[in-house]
Amino acid sequence: MTAGDIRSFAIDQENFFVGTGGGGVFLSTDSGANWDNVGLINEFVYSMAARPDGKGGASIFAGTMGDGMFRSTDNGTTWLSANTGITVPLIWSMAVIPNGKQMDIFAGSWGGGVFFSTDDGDNWTAGGVIQGAPLIASFAYNNNYIFAASWSSGVFRSSDRGLSWTPVNAGITNTFVNALWINGSDLFAGTLGGVFRSTDDGNTWVPASTGLTSSSIYALIDSDTNLFAGAGSSNVEPGGVYFSSDLGSNWNSVSPGLTNTNIRCFVIKDTNLFTGTYGGGLWQRPLSEIIPTGSPTPTPTPTASPTPTPTPSATPTTTPTVTTPTPTSTPTPTATPTATTTPTPRPPRPQDLGPLRGRVRAHNYPSMNRNICEQW
Repeated sequence: MTAGDIRSFAIDQENFFVGTGGGGVFLSTDSGANWDNVGLINEFVYSMAARPDGKGGASIFAGTMGDGMFRSTDNGTTWLSANTGITVPLIWSMAVIPNGKQMDIFAGSWGGGVFFSTDDGDNWTAGGVIQGAPLIASFAYNNNYIFAASWSSGVFRSSDRGLSWTPVNAGITNTFVNALWINGSDLFAGTLGGVFRSTDDGNTWVPASTGLTSSSIYALIDSDTNLFAGAGSSNVEPGGVYFSSDLGSNWNSVSPGLTNTNIRCFVIKDTNLFTGTYGGGLWQRPLSEIIPTGSPTPTPTPTASPTPTPTPSATPTTTPTVTTPTPTSTPTPTATPTATTTPTPRPPRPQDLGPLRGRVRAHNYPSMNRNICEQW
């Protein structure tokens, strides 16, 4: 079995889930040392999320490109469809967002806008219209605002739990937005034109890309005030992982050792940074090897999104893990270093995706148990 397309992650205590493009969901209970395929085989799982159930466990959600939403309440042993109210079954991104004492789930689709559930996925409600947005790639939450990143139409903000959305793009010069991340009171957007930063809940944005040698940013994450950006690679851009210790004012590449620098998603677990690639599987590196001495002590920030990988293929996201997102021969959009006009991509289909390659070290569980996490 080949491995390659890692799209999303979800973490519930020691249960570490990874969504893949074309190979379903994998689970590790030993921090990525070993993996089991736990279902949804052949599905393109572009987003994942873990919603606490209030009893010490969690419902695990997997957003697929074609069959909509699935939910597991037994750590991936069984998966049931959870699509009541979802009218477009192309789920690219996902986020669990607090709502008083409960946690709501938001899902971003390709072609159907935003859906949200207040009852653990039993029912879904369509959110307000997001004008001109073919795909919702990512979500963020800050100061009672919910933010949604879209392809071609930039960042949108909602103050009423997704019932209505307003564009907030002043200063963003490339509105093909793949990723959003909150650090303190700062909001960061990863676009096909680099990183942008807002200190006023999206009212205004400034570029934050100094030091980036790739402009196509697909993933963002933090450890305290240390930021990481994941870039896609192409014939004109190196891609890879970048690190900033000053809230995006300056970036440095920390990619040496990665043999595939086409980055799609991040998660931090047990003081290790895990990165999912398109075509190169899952990689990890201790934060202590990246963050210089004197920087704030890293605090693992679990995020709902991905890790291992089987035979991949192509996402939108948030899917909703959304992870996400490469149109051409794959569903992840081709990086466009400048922010002029960005063509609207079409939804990915399994037959559109070429063979994906990766390195797999097999263990003794026939065809199911794989250690597909490399050290870089």
